[in-house]
Amino acid sequence: MKRLLRCISLLLILSIGANAVTVSSQAKTTEKEVTLNKGKTWSVYKRNCTYRSNNEQVAYVSSEGLITAKRAGNAVVSVRKNGQVIRQINVTVKSSARLPNIGVCYDEMDIGKLTYEMVDNEIFISQTFSNHGSATIKKLIVDYEVQVGVESEVQTNVEEAPVIIKQEWTGKELGIAPGKSVDVHLVGQGSDFDHWKEIVSVTVKRIQIYSFQAKIIVKPEKDKWTVQWGKPDTTKPVLSGLIGKDAYNKHYKDVYRTVYKSNKEWLRKYVSAYDDRDGKVQVEVDASGINWNKAGTYYVVYSATDSSGNVAREKTKVQVRLASNALDRSAKAILDRIVQKSYSDEQKARAIYWYVRDNMNYSHRTDHSDWEKAAQAALTAHAGDCFYYYSLGRLLLTRCGIPNQTITRVRTRDPHWWNYAYMENKGWYHYDTTPRVTGGEFCLKTSAWISNYSKRAGNSHVWNHSWIPASAKDPI
Repeated sequence: MKRLLRCISLLLILSIGANAVTVSSQAKTTEKEVTLNKGKTWSVYKRNCTYRSNNEQVAYVSSEGLITAKRAGNAVVSVRKNGQVIRQINVTVKSSARLPNIGVCYDEMDIGKLTYEMVDNEIFISQTFSNHGSATIKKLIVDYEVQVGVESEVQTNVEEAPVIIKQEWTGKELGIAPGKSVDVHLVGQGSDFDHWKEIVSVTVKRIQIYSFQAKIIVKPEKDKWTVQWGKPDTTKPVLSGLIGKDAYNKHYKDVYRTVYKSNKEWLRKYVSAYDDRDGKVQVEVDASGINWNKAGTYYVVYSATDSSGNVAREKTKVQVRLASNALDRSAKAILDRIVQKSYSDEQKARAIYWYVRDNMNYSHRTDHSDWEKAAQAALTAHAGDCFYYYSLGRLLLTRCGIPNQTITRVRTRDPHWWNYAYMENKGWYHYDTTPRVTGGEFCLKTSAWISNYSKRAGNSHVWNHSWIPASAKDPI
């Protein structure tokens, strides 16, 4: 019997231990990932829990478990129960120029008790606002709505007569620093005070909190808030790409971009606009100054307008060529065979590079006066020196819509020509189709790569860097 009791006791102990392990496993920390835009919230409320963010400048969490996304970055919000972490939320706040950074969110500000009284037909209002965030509130604007009773000349009754009273703090010294408070003391004044009998109610209708780039508009009665920019937008978008002075080479007199009547859509490539608040902005093109039936250099005007009506404009040179030109017709026939419509700029450029390399033979020439004449000779004879290789490459790149320009070696007694091609969203790259005795491939190379090669190859590619725009840094 004693042995049986010992066995039963041992089984009970083991059972209790097993249950303890089970309870412990139920308290295991769970993880979740949340991505938010600035100004958005996410609730992680659980009953009888406390909350903590390891980066309150990125994501603040209130005592009620409401996460507010404040600025781009990452934070981890922990949920604790009985001192133990039961849940972790990995919060990513997305970077966006369209949304302002928030210094102090609504949950980081305490609104004190509102007191008011009427003395000699004047209304006195007092209230305290505290900032327990990590940033300064630069400006605070509070709008109060006062409901008062008035005396009628006919009979004595109480009617509601709303009066708006506003108080504003501005400036560095008058803002609310982290961990500090400010007391509001207002005196209502107006022409109708003689008719006021008593205060019916005073309510806070709206609070505007200015911190960092944000203006937070709070409606306490509805416990709702929205985020706007703290200052009016007076900054124009920025136009960039092959535009203005970046579309023309003064030294070589090269207009980088060439368009055809049948390819007017090329005008919209290689130019973009970015606004400090709206992000990417649509670009418009005014090509009304172009005579599409006459080859030559023309000006077009690019413009971009942000959501606040700020307009950026830039005048830019473009080259117009005629597709009916015999040289351009020959180039189009070649491109139709070697280039597909789905090709990227890089794929087009590589197809052209190898066409030139595979269909030309190197032979010395003395006429380097006209690139179009040399391109025609290259198409006819399939031979020539570096100027002819360069010229055929220029023709095909141009007819394909890829911006390009000329580069020449600075050693005048031993000249060398090659192309400089622009890849969309990437930049300028060296493009030398001329074969070398030592072999090698020189298609879409950075200046760093070409310079390193040149040092090993007897200064094969030495050029004046100030004559051309800087090349892309990343190889492709």
